[in-house]
This record gives sequence, C-alpha cells and structure tokens, in this order.
Amino acid sequence: MRVIRKAWGMTFPLLAALGPIACAAFAGGLSDLLADAFNPKPLPLVEKEILNAAHNLYVNGEGSPSLDMEFLRLQERYPFDASVNSLAAARASVRGDIDGAVRAAENAVLGNTFEPALRLPLIQYLTGANQFPVAIALIDAHFAATSDQQMATSQMTEVLKKMNQAAIVAVQAGNITAAVRLIKVIVQRGPQTLFQSDGFASQAVTHCNVDFVESLVNMVTEDTYMRGSVANKAQAIAWAVRAKAILGDMEIARSHASSLLALSHEHPSVGVDIITPLQLLRRYHEAFARHRMTVQENPKKYDASTVMNQGTQLLTIFKLEHDIDQTRYLLDHGIITPSPRLDNMIETYEEALQSIEMKCAIEQSNGVPHSIPDDGLDCDPFATWRYLSPTMRNRVAKHLFTPVNQHAFKDWGATPTVNLANFDWDDVQNRYLKGEVVVLDDVLVPEVLEELYRIGLESTDWNTVKGGGYLGAMHIADGFAPPIIAQLAHDLESAMPRIFARHSLLMFWGFKHDTTLSRAYHGIRAHADTAAVNLNFWVTPDEYNLNPENGGLIVYNRSMGRQDANFHDYNSFSVGEKSFGLTDKDILARVPYRRNRFVMFTSSYLHATDKVEFKKGFKACRINYTLLFGFVESISCGKTSTLQKSPVEQEAANVQAVIRQHHTGDVQAVIRGSGEEDIKQYSNVPPLFATPPPRTV
Repeated sequence: MRVIRKAWGMTFPLLAALGPIACAAFAGGLSDLLADAFNPKPLPLVEKEILNAAHNLYVNGEGSPSLDMEFLRLQERYPFDASVNSLAAARASVRGDIDGAVRAAENAVLGNTFEPALRLPLIQYLTGANQFPVAIALIDAHFAATSDQQMATSQMTEVLKKMNQAAIVAVQAGNITAAVRLIKVIVQRGPQTLFQSDGFASQAVTHCNVDFVESLVNMVTEDTYMRGSVANKAQAIAWAVRAKAILGDMEIARSHASSLLALSHEHPSVGVDIITPLQLLRRYHEAFARHRMTVQENPKKYDASTVMNQGTQLLTIFKLEHDIDQTRYLLDHGIITPSPRLDNMIETYEEALQSIEMKCAIEQSNGVPHSIPDDGLDCDPFATWRYLSPTMRNRVAKHLFTPVNQHAFKDWGATPTVNLANFDWDDVQNRYLKGEVVVLDDVLVPEVLEELYRIGLESTDWNTVKGGGYLGAMHIADGFAPPIIAQLAHDLESAMPRIFARHSLLMFWGFKHDTTLSRAYHGIRAHADTAAVNLNFWVTPDEYNLNPENGGLIVYNRSMGRQDANFHDYNSFSVGEKSFGLTDKDILARVPYRRNRFVMFTSSYLHATDKVEFKKGFKACRINYTLLFGFVESISCGKTSTLQKSPVEQEAANVQAVIRQHHTGDVQAVIRGSGEEDIKQYSNVPPLFATPPPRTV
C-alpha cells in the first residue's frame, strides 16, 4: 500500500518532465495496467499451474528452485492479482523478509477487498513486523460486521502475545516509555495475556524486575481494574499472590490469597485455582484434599489413538512389570478382591511384555539402535508402544490408570511425624542458610516411616510414567496427596521457621525406581526443580540395598540461575550430566542411600540419582519422596536479596501512574499513539531471557 502510493507520487512529476513524447509512449502501458486493475481476468490454466507449483515450493519446500524465477515473472505479468500477491507474501515471509511480506499482503487485500481470507495473513504479517496499531485496527474492521468472534479473539490474542514480547524487548533496551505504551494497550484489549507464562508480568517476576512487578501488582489489585470480568480478576490476583510471595511480602501475598478464595466462593463457576492460595496460607490438609478430589472427578486416561506419541503417552517395561507385581501383591494380602477384570489386566500386560521382548530381540540381532545408544540397554525404554500391535495397544491402554486401590491413605491429624528432640534445629537451619547440603538421619517417627512405605506399596497412584526407568506418583497429576505429608510439612515448618518463613509447601511427589540392574537407564539424570527448598527422603528398607555406598543422591556445585529461562531444559530426561558438562569435580555432595534419611538443599542446584543397586522385586523398589517449598525465583528476588538497580529506575517508578491513565483514555487514540516506530527499532535486540550456560555457585 505504501509502495503503491510512493510509486504513483513519483510517476506523475516524471511524466510532466518528460513531456508529450514520454506520455504518448507510456499511454499504452498505463491503459493496460488500468484495464487489468478495473477488469481483472482470471489466471490462465498454465499460469495457475505455475502458481500452485510455486505455492508447494514456498509452503512445503517441495519442487524445483527454478520455479522461483517462473513465479517472479508471473508476478510481473499480474501485479494486481490477489492470489499472486498473497503467494508473494508467503515467499517473502519464508525468506525472512517480514516487511516485504506485509507489502505483498497489503497488495493482495487491495487486489480483492471482498475476500476475507486475504486479511488474516496480513494481520499475521503486521504482527510479525511489530506493526501493532495497524494489526489491531484491521482486526476491529475485519470482524466488526461478522459473527466470528472466536476468530477475532484468537487473532487479537496472537497480536497481544507479540506485544508482550515487544514490551520485554523494550525493557531490555532501556526504553520504558515504549514498554508502557504497549502495556497500556494490552491492559485494555487483553489483560489476561500479561499473566500467562510468557506474558510480560510473569516474565517480569521471573527476572526480578521489581519496579514493574510492584506497579503491576498495585494496578491489578485496585478497585478500578477489579471492575473487569471475574475471570480476569481471578487471573490477575493469582499472579499478584505469586509475585508477592516471590518478593518476600508474605503478609500481602496471603492477604491476596484470602481475596482469591473469597472470589472463588462467590463465583464457583469461574474455575479459580484455589490450591496454591490454600498452600500459601499453609492450609495443607485442605489443599491435599482438593488434589485428591480433582483427580477422582477427572480421572487420568490413556488415549489409545495417541499412545504412539512418546512425548505425552509414555509406556515402559517397568510400568507394565510394576502394575502386574503390585496387583498380585494387593491380591495376596487381601487388600483388593479378585475379579475377571484384574485377571484380564495381568494377562494382557504379560502378553505385551512377551511381544516387547521378542521384537526387542529381533531389533538387537539386526543392529537397530535405540533412542539412548550410550546406555547399553537390553531394550528401548522410549519405544515400548511401537513394539505392540494396534490391537494390543488398545488392550493395554484400556487398563492403564484404572483405579484399583487409589489414594490408599489414612487420615492423619495433628499426630507428630518428626523426631523433634533428635536434632539441634538452630544448627540445622544455620547450615542450610550457609548453602550446605544438609543430611539428617532418623527424622520420621517409626509409625510414620512405616505408613509412608505402606502407601508406596499399596496405593495405585504410580501413573506418571518416566522414560528414565522410574514411575511417579504426583500430587497434581495423580492426586497423590496423603494427609500424612500435609502434617509432615507443618511439623518441618515448625521445626525450621527461619528456612520456611517465606516458603510454603507447593509441590510433592513420590518416585519408584526400576531395580533391574541390566537396564542401565534407571534413575533421574542431572536436573533442577522449580522451587526454593528441596527436601528428599527414602523409605524402602536398607536390607534391599545391595551397595550402601551409593543408591542415594548426587548434588552438584552448579545452579540454575533465575534468568535461565526454559526450566524444561534443566528438568528433562533428554539432558543430564553430559549435557551440562558435569564431572566428579563438580560434585558438592554425594549422599548414600539410607532409609529415613532426609537430604535438604537449595532446589536450583543440579542434582541426580546416584547409581542404584537394589535387589529385584516389588517390595525392593527404591521409593523416595520429594517436598518442594517456595518459588525458585524467590531465591534471588526476595527483599533480602541484593538487586542490581536499573539505570532507568526513576523513569520506571512512574510506570504505575502511566498505566492507570488507560481507565479514562480513548482506546483508538492510545493505539494511534503507541509508538510503532519507537517499538520497531527494538525488535532485533537479542532476547532478554536467553539461556546462559549454568553457573557455578
């Protein structure tokens, strides 16, 4: 559009200068162009074939490179054709020329202003080019007279997500004004995007931009903002709760948590997450009961049509073996009643294991590599589904996650769980706060230790399948939330108030580890967890441990910093000691396995399971439990931390007042004044949250 205007502006002065001869010479070409513009003709069949072939080249990467030249010649012949210009936009986008894509998409819309399908790509290209005011205006114009509000909302959300990213980049460049302009529009048009995981507010918390966090917390919790939708209120308050907890303002965080619970009570249909507020208020028994109820009402299911997707539907040999052994254990001890369904489950799993063993042997004899070639496995743990026929996959999937003895927990009120008199708790806290890996033996009273071992054997909640040869029972995904753990958290917090004053219990899980020694992949590789305080302990009797010198936990003198953005990179089976370049020289502590041994350390430390050498058998499975307290960001974002102040601190202090202006401002005026060029100049700044290499603590 801009190019066409510029071209016409240059053409007429040029014709006047050249005189009648030039005008006469140009008249024929101009007539042809105008005729094509006013009476567009459909592309001939041969030209359509070129267009289709070029589309396949640009969109799918299939076809001869010579098609590119043919398409360029086609574009010269048909400069006003909408379909040609639309494909030209796709060509420019594939080549990374986002401005060229915008120009071509504009020409496509001008070529056929009645075709709605041509406007959507233009909106996307405008968004990619950080031309947010034009993109928003086009969305409004496009959907004003249509009933497809769902599509309009989707398009607006994509624009607002990109605006969140641009605001982050603007802060990186020190341009607070540009960031605030963007935030003003985001608050007006889609404030919920601020609080999503990749939104500006969430990223400001993750990276300790205290000035912005404080201003946004004040803004979203004031009455003016709270007149918005209940869903937006809930999302904003939930973010404010987390933000204040991370900054160490626990009194304010708990006040907002109480407000969120009240909002949930008033509007139960909104679906407010109340578990985190309950945990921040240290109402653990209520939070755990909510976890159990949620999973019972919405049970986990394996989707037989997608079980081949290893990323979401893992199945391992250990899972099948474990469920067979556990079912037989429960039957033998009279805990569950025999039934044809249980007989069918055992029979199905045994047939599946035989099929896996046979096909593994064939692959190994043919030299087929598995997905972890350096571990020398006797079978591929990540490929179990592909060893099964479609019929067998459906048979297996039918039984997975079927409750047999779900949530086999006992009520556990205020009965003490910890041997409080066994330790000098002041000394324990001092050691932890100095950065030590604290090891404590015989922490649990005997009846609690036996109860947690019993739960590990009898509860059929071990349904989070891990590729590393272990099974998880997760408090969120599996409803594995025993009341005894809620009480344990209370007792630990009472014993160590200086450690847990700012850190409530937020996550809990149990892991069972494969004890088949020939399957060398068993164990958790080096990783970090999203918490402030990490507490691990073990409950399997020591008699099953074949080597008392290992089998426990390795903690490395390497920490995941708060600006290491993608935590999945630090908590995935695909990474580990080799990926992080860790060696024995990096070990901070190697803690051997002992029953009833607690290991407590800063959760951002990389840590891993030590070599496991246990006897084979269901009761011998190595069982560990993990309690995670607090948010990982609070390690460096708390008020007691020394924070580096930004050079634009004074300007940032005025952010709150600027944001509040949106309540009385004209939306379109704000959009028109949102500083498009001011923002675009920062679009190529390196990402604010790029992941640096791990740092030594």
